[in-house]
Amino acid sequence: SQHNLQARRWALSFAALACALRPTAAILFAPLAIPLLSPSFMADCLGIGGLALAGGAVVDRLLYGEWVLVQLRFLLFNLSGRNA
Repeated sequence: SQHNLQARRWALSFAALACALRPTAAILFAPLAIPLLSPSFMADCLGIGGLALAGGAVVDRLLYGEWVLVQLRFLLFNLSGRNA
């Protein structure tokens, strides 16, 4: 129904914001999303997640003075193994 769709999009927006602020929040939200996997859910995830990443990139651009994707740097730093 329309109410469920709107509630789902609000929930995805808050999850995207949490993941943009703290990438490790994805560990919490990923298992919650597994039962909801469907093409329409994935489309909502891509759209809302893309907006969250773009918004974060714009904020980082304003603060750092250059284009920086903090989430990607976070991932690369943690995967590199040189983070002692």
